[in-house]
Amino acid sequence: MANIEYPSDAQISNVSKDDILAAVTTLFPVIFQQTSAGKITFEDLQAAVVGAVQAQLDAHEAERGKHLLDTEIEHSHLQGAGLYPHALIDAHIENSELHGGGNSSEPVSWDDIANKPDSYPPAEHSHPPTIPDYILVRDVKASGTHGGNAVAGDNIRDITEITLDAGGHASLLNHQLSLAAGTYRVQAQAVGRYVGHQRLSLYNVTDLAVVTTVSGVQSSAPNMRQRLVTMQGQFTIANPKSFEIRHSCQNARTQYGLGGALSLGDEVYLVAEFWKLA
Repeated sequence: MANIEYPSDAQISNVSKDDILAAVTTLFPVIFQQTSAGKITFEDLQAAVVGAVQAQLDAHEAERGKHLLDTEIEHSHLQGAGLYPHALIDAHIENSELHGGGNSSEPVSWDDIANKPDSYPPAEHSHPPTIPDYILVRDVKASGTHGGNAVAGDNIRDITEITLDAGGHASLLNHQLSLAAGTYRVQAQAVGRYVGHQRLSLYNVTDLAVVTTVSGVQSSAPNMRQRLVTMQGQFTIANPKSFEIRHSCQNARTQYGLGGALSLGDEVYLVAEFWKLA
């Protein structure tokens, strides 16, 4: 096979539409003759065209990964963020190892990057998002121990342990959970058995008020069935406060109104999760 000298990028960029059509017109008789003679097939032609196009795309992608694209920054150091031609400004750009266009290998500082959005300054994109501190409290009893008596009305759920408290924001006394000042998101679930309609709520003992931004979904546990009841929401306290989790029941039930034992290990009748957002 004869050696073929491919044109340079500069030569390709100067090729006009007429030049392309003239080249195709010149080559077509040769291609048709070779195809008719059985030396090449249409499948060969298709594969060759697809391969040539893919090779050009691969070459272009590799080049775009080494040089500055117009007034933008090199994309190969941005963990896959493609730039055409406006850069996506994200946490991976600032202080990354960026380089200028052409043959330059000089570093590019954050100030040198073009088209940065004003509403997202570098400080907000230099650090990973903060994971809220997590608090987990539960009502855990020994295997075979029922959850307790339920009265018709409000029942104060037992909170027997602080299982996790990542930031040291919580303390527990007499089933009351004390939380430091801040904004919290809460999600809790408990069980009731044969108590009819039921619902959970978060009660602020310090202020003597139900936390209205935290609400429970009404459920029902008739005919000896044990049902799960939940609540969730978000609240803010300016100062440390103490809270109770209250379980409203339609009907009274002794021993297992607040959960019947399974005798398969520790009995868990309440799980409440708090995330400190601020």
